[in-house]
Amino acid sequence: GARRLVLTSRRGPDAPGADRLAAELAALGARVTVAACDVADRQELAALLAPLAGELTAVVHAAGVSGRFVPLTETEPAEFAEVVRAKVAGAVHLEELLAGRELDAFVTFGSIAGVWGSGGQAAYSAANAFLDAQAERRRACGLAATSVAWGPWAEEGMAADPAVADQLRRRGLVPMAPEAAVAALWQEVAAGAGTTTVAEVDWERFTATFTAARPSRLFDALRASDAAPGTTVAGAAVPQAAPGAPDFAALSDAERPGALLELVRTRAAALLGHASPEEVDPARSLLDQGFDSLAAVRLCRELAAATGLRLPTPMVFEHPSPRALAGHLSAELAGTAAPTAPAGQDPAGADPGGPEQGAGWSGSIRRLYRRACEDNRYLDGMELLTAAARIRPVFHGLDRLPSRPAPVRLAEGPAGLPDLVCLPPIIAPSGPHNYARLASHLAGRRNVYAYTHPGFGDGQALPADWDLVVEVHARTVRRDFGGRPYALAGYSSGGCLAHAVTDRLEALGAAPAGVVLLDSLPLAEGSWARIRPLFRSMALDEQAFALMTDDQLTAMAHHLHLFEGWKPDRLDTPMLMVRALDPVPDWQDDWLTDEDWRTVWHHPHRTVQVPGDHWSLMNENADSTATAVHRWLLEPGRHH
Repeated sequence: GARRLVLTSRRGPDAPGADRLAAELAALGARVTVAACDVADRQELAALLAPLAGELTAVVHAAGVSGRFVPLTETEPAEFAEVVRAKVAGAVHLEELLAGRELDAFVTFGSIAGVWGSGGQAAYSAANAFLDAQAERRRACGLAATSVAWGPWAEEGMAADPAVADQLRRRGLVPMAPEAAVAALWQEVAAGAGTTTVAEVDWERFTATFTAARPSRLFDALRASDAAPGTTVAGAAVPQAAPGAPDFAALSDAERPGALLELVRTRAAALLGHASPEEVDPARSLLDQGFDSLAAVRLCRELAAATGLRLPTPMVFEHPSPRALAGHLSAELAGTAAPTAPAGQDPAGADPGGPEQGAGWSGSIRRLYRRACEDNRYLDGMELLTAAARIRPVFHGLDRLPSRPAPVRLAEGPAGLPDLVCLPPIIAPSGPHNYARLASHLAGRRNVYAYTHPGFGDGQALPADWDLVVEVHARTVRRDFGGRPYALAGYSSGGCLAHAVTDRLEALGAAPAGVVLLDSLPLAEGSWARIRPLFRSMALDEQAFALMTDDQLTAMAHHLHLFEGWKPDRLDTPMLMVRALDPVPDWQDDWLTDEDWRTVWHHPHRTVQVPGDHWSLMNENADSTATAVHRWLLEPGRHH
């Protein structure tokens, strides 16, 4: 409703589209002045405000500079100052120069980066958090103030770039329609809001970025209040089938499995970012195709909504392939399926309660292993896994391996750049899903592939020795990527395997362009004893445990046994160590010294430190990790 508008930016009338905007506003009946002014310059701002004395009734401060998306440790002081200056200095100067003037509105535009932080935008986060604090202080003094922390807008701003918009969506931040954003702004200012956050967020996907490694109290209330319609957080309510969805129960016994398989593949393809359901192998485990626990939760909810069935999340891993999952759904709808355990209860029927209930010690190997970890009897649990691994089938040569693993593509990028080929850790839960978060930040920038290890899939035979593990991967990587440039990567214990496989590939004359070790310890003799609590903490983590199967856990014990005694040799291939800045909080004092948790590799390599700890550098800080890897691979003539 303002009839007089003063629009300012550093370029003023020379800004692209300024003339067109002024004409459009004038046509609506407003008197418009477009002025060049850097609001961070106090003298320039004072000169702009002086002629407005007595007329000014409202201020909207929307200026800002985001800067490069890099960790704080890579931000130059001058760059940090410039980013902070645009937001903070302008807001401070406006407040000081308008002191004593009664305003209807004093609105500052901030960002969600100032609400929950951003590892790659430290200065921008700090500057926007300042705007919130300023608004709260002004309101405490009885002055008008509204600080809006915006999520991304569609069509304009950083989300206007399709690649950026796609990356934001993958993280759960949906670019808002400008009309909806402006309506929200009007509503919040009219309501007298002090600090408010306006964003369109897919909370289930977004919060996983922050909570995959450990719980976050910041998001607990949001996750609880954002349960899907017809469900509760505990999964007690039965979801209703979506309006207009096919009535799968009404299909004949012959028609139903095929229709449900199409449903599963379609929903799984969307969650994996595939263009077509045909890209989802109906016979291959979803875990091996890139699913993680978050994707399992989402698929379970979507299938429940489509069928009207009550489906516990572990179902996706109890029936791991799309065909097996569709078969289970068909049996459920026909009333012929075996009873499914409620959410939170072991599939075998074991009550997760304590041993005094008796049933707590029944059930699968995974349940017994977790019980041992809960009772701080980790060594007993590992002995159980090792004993079970001994009675699994074993293969003794490449010619005895039924089929070598095929790579799963997790991200697509431009041609001509080296592909990033990832080998998962040998610690359960192991699979392509270990790299899902990292790959999401490389989408559009680089092709990312990941393999599975032989023996980690349900019903697979185990390799007889460590040399065979290395040989399988070396021959497979050469088969799939030998004709084009690629780099090999491994996270945690997967880095040790990537190093060993690179050594073998050098001998085969098919060395990669580089090898990337993602916070990998050179596990020398005695190292396993020092990092034993790592395994225990993973078993007690709900998201990690949801991905563990009996075969995964026994394969882990088997591979750890094979790995004992391995020592890294010097490589000719350039090597990058991406090292976490911080220790995992639970790994300190009583069992790890500063030197124990830090990844140190004694052969020549480049080291880059990234924000976060051993878990978060592949989860909530995966964007910084991805950027570090991508930049190193872009360097001409990489050297040690």
